[in-house]
Amino acid sequence: MSVRREVARLAGYAVVNSLLQTAVFLVDRIMLGRRGPQDLAAGHIAGNLEWSLFMVTSAFTVGTLARVGMTMGAGQRGASRDATLVSLAFAAVVGVGVAIVGVALLGWLHVGFPQASPAALEGARGYLTATFAAAPAMLVALAATSALQGSGDTRTPLVAALAANVVHVGLNRVLILGAFGFEGRGAAGAGISTAATFVLECGVLILALRRRGGLVGPGPIAWPAGAAGEVRAMARIASPAVLERVLLHAGFLAYTEIIGLLGDTAMAAQQALISAEAICFTTADGFGVAAAAIVAKKIGEGAPREARRAASVAVLAAVVAVSSLGGAIYLLRAQVMAVFTRDPAVAAMGASVFPVLALAQPFMAASIVLGQAARGAGATRAALAASFVGSLLVRVPACFWLGVHAGLGLFGVWIGSSLDWASRAIVLAAVAFWQGDRLLGAASARFRAEHAAPGPPLA
Repeated sequence: MSVRREVARLAGYAVVNSLLQTAVFLVDRIMLGRRGPQDLAAGHIAGNLEWSLFMVTSAFTVGTLARVGMTMGAGQRGASRDATLVSLAFAAVVGVGVAIVGVALLGWLHVGFPQASPAALEGARGYLTATFAAAPAMLVALAATSALQGSGDTRTPLVAALAANVVHVGLNRVLILGAFGFEGRGAAGAGISTAATFVLECGVLILALRRRGGLVGPGPIAWPAGAAGEVRAMARIASPAVLERVLLHAGFLAYTEIIGLLGDTAMAAQQALISAEAICFTTADGFGVAAAAIVAKKIGEGAPREARRAASVAVLAAVVAVSSLGGAIYLLRAQVMAVFTRDPAVAAMGASVFPVLALAQPFMAASIVLGQAARGAGATRAALAASFVGSLLVRVPACFWLGVHAGLGLFGVWIGSSLDWASRAIVLAAVAFWQGDRLLGAASARFRAEHAAPGPPLA
C-alpha cells in the first residue's frame, strides 16, 4: 500500500473517531443547557476538570502507540502484545489512583470556583463522582485505543466510539432530562451517563484486543517476562509527553482565565468559536494519529526515510483539509454563531474573530501533525520543546497583552493563540528540517539495538 493511501485510510477512521469523542461532551452541554443555567454551569466546571485530568494522566499512551507501532513494524507481535499488556495494567492502576484522589478532593471544588452557585457546585460534584469512579475504565479504553492505532487499526476504535455514542445519547435523554417514568437528574445524571459510556467503550475495546488474531489474543494471559524492559522503554518515550501535557493544560487554564477577564459576552462568544474550531482540530488530530502510527511502524521496519515521507504526506494533507474547513467556517460565520446564540452582541463579537480563526488553521494543522509524528518516532522532547515555547512563552503573554493590555478583547486573544500555533509549527518544522533524518535514524537504530532478536509470536 502506498504511503498516501495508508495515511488516508488511517486518518479517515481517526478523524471520525475524534469527532465522535467530541460529540459525547457536546451532547452533554446541549441537554444540560435545556435544564437551565445552573446545570450548564455545573457541566462547565466538571467538564474542564475532567478533560484536563484525564488528558494529563493518559499521557503515557503516547508511549503505547509508539511502542506497539514499532514492534508491529518489525514483525515482533509478541513484543507488541507485551507493550499492550503493560500499558493496560498501568492504565488500570493510574485509573484507580485518579478515582480515589479525585473523589476525595470533590469537597474542595468551591475553592477553585468561588463564584459558582451552591447548586452548580453540587451538580459538578455529582457529575465528577460518577466519572471519577469510572476513571479506570476510561484510562484502559484510552490505552487500548492507542495500542490498536499503533497496530494500524483505527477502524475498531471508531466502531467502539460509535456504539458508545448511541448509548450515551439515549442515557442522557433519560438521566438528564427524564423519560419513561424516570426523573431527570441534571448534571449528576450526565455524569452517570458518561461513566456508563466509558465502561461500555472499554468493554468493546478489550473484546477487540482479545479476539483471535488480536493484539492480546484469546486464552490465558501471563505477565510478560520482559515487562521491566518494556516499562523502561515506554517511560523513556512517555515521560516528556506527561510534562508536555502538564505545560499545555497550565497554559490552557491561564488562557481561560484571561478570557474570563473580558466579561460574559467574550466568554459566550468564545464557546461558539472553540466549538467551530473543534471540527478543524479533530480533523488535524486524525491525520496526526495516522502520522504517528505510520512513523512508528516504519521505524520498526528500519525505514526512517519512509517514516519521514509519511510524516510529510500527512502534514500536507492535513494543512489542505483543515485550511479548507477553516475557509468554509469563515464563509458561514453568521450561520455558525446563530446556532449558539441569539444575542446580537455575542454574535457580532464572535463574527469579528472568524478571520483570525481561518488564518490560524494551516499553522494548527501543521503543528498537530508534526507533533504527533515526533511522538510516533519517540522524539517526545521535540514535541515538549514546541509546546513549551508555544503554550507558555507565546500564548499566555501574547493573549494577555493583546487582549487585555492593548484593549483588543477577544480578537486580540485569538491573535495570541494563533501566534502560539504558528510558533509551534515553526519550531517543529525547524527540528524536522535540520534534525529529522538524525532523529529518525537514531530512533530506528535504538529500536534495533533493543530488539535484536524477534519477540515470541502471539498465542
